[in-house]
Amino acid sequence: MVHVEGVEHARRLAAAAIYRLLKGLALERVLREGVWPGEKSRRYILEDRCQNADFVPMIESPADIENLEAICGIPGVKASFVGPNDLTTTMGIPSEYDHPDLIAILKRIIDVADRSHIPAGCWFGKPEQMQRTIGQGSEFVVYSNDGAFLRELIQTAFFGITEQIEIEQCKHADVPDRLRRLLKVPIGDVFVSLRIPRCAEPFRECLRLHSYAN
Repeated sequence: MVHVEGVEHARRLAAAAIYRLLKGLALERVLREGVWPGEKSRRYILEDRCQNADFVPMIESPADIENLEAICGIPGVKASFVGPNDLTTTMGIPSEYDHPDLIAILKRIIDVADRSHIPAGCWFGKPEQMQRTIGQGSEFVVYSNDGAFLRELIQTAFFGITEQIEIEQCKHADVPDRLRRLLKVPIGDVFVSLRIPRCAEPFRECLRLHSYAN
């Protein structure tokens, strides 16, 4: 997946993926005229060396959306994918993934891609957002990321472990309340954390953590 800016940019990026063995004037003729150096070259590239090469443009600006039908018709484009952070920022609603304007644009993108017989979708970090996009007709959904999945696995693996926190000789009288807000759980039953948050560094020397399994 790669960001594109306009139809010609998308066409050249797609060519770099699916016609990557062609260079110079030979590539230009294929792109502009559909004329190959020879039938053997055409079959070698399309049916052998590059037959599994796909190109997925990332739709991240209103201009991309206006040109989406032409972009979806470029040879080698097998799907269209929305980068929601860049798109919402460009729209003036940064990271507002539940904004009605974004939801409407996603539906438009999905419909255009469907008419071009390719899937379209978007990345989301919340199950309800993913399910909403699937309900709009998306067949290409990326959910969460490796860091979030790792965090969830760690939380599952360490579920049932609690920590007793003893505050010793600390000058900060508000440590319990501030730490409670950082961890977002009761001090008496703190879910294990593999590291102290950066904003809690001043409290590190004041804390002695004893972990034990339930």
